[in-house]
Amino acid sequence: MKKKIIVLDGIFIYMILFMLLALFFHKIPPIAWLWENVFGGNIFFPLSVCLLFEMIMAIVTIGATMRCLTSTRKYGREEAISLARIQMIVRVAQIPAFVIIFIAGVIGVLTIFTIGISLALAFFDFISIIVTGICSVGVYSVLAKTGLITDKERIKYSLASFIYFADVATAISCYENFEHEIHNENYDWDGLNKE
Repeated sequence: MKKKIIVLDGIFIYMILFMLLALFFHKIPPIAWLWENVFGGNIFFPLSVCLLFEMIMAIVTIGATMRCLTSTRKYGREEAISLARIQMIVRVAQIPAFVIIFIAGVIGVLTIFTIGISLALAFFDFISIIVTGICSVGVYSVLAKTGLITDKERIKYSLASFIYFADVATAISCYENFEHEIHNENYDWDGLNKE
């Protein structure tokens, strides 16, 4: 599993947040210029770009996860812990976007005219959680192959990765299990042993 894939999987929700802000605040000067000159006053162009991006990321993520599940490659402990750390950081960084989109969705449900936007936001959240959940399955597979977690924990963490907000709690708790190794004086993030 590559760290770039984990980071790119986390970008989609911010792309959706930007589109939501552009839709409602398209009169503000920087956004107005983008709205008129890049989007042509039409939300469907950036929406198509976002969905295409997420479709490509879904294919790449599924491929990387399948490689992690079927590979006989031996991962180092440092590499596995680093993947868990990146996953935790990306999941925590997604919280503000999910909260803002959730609030916008609730407001949209309260008014009859914007219920379609709420349904679209729920759909985009669902897509984002599915793709990042698939990515997490690969990360937990690497952790299990290195012996850092058991197969039972791998299954439990993998299933929790597909549940709204439980995915963040799971990523944090999984990474915190390795706190003692991170503070060990023989641990080096570059993969070099300090002995």
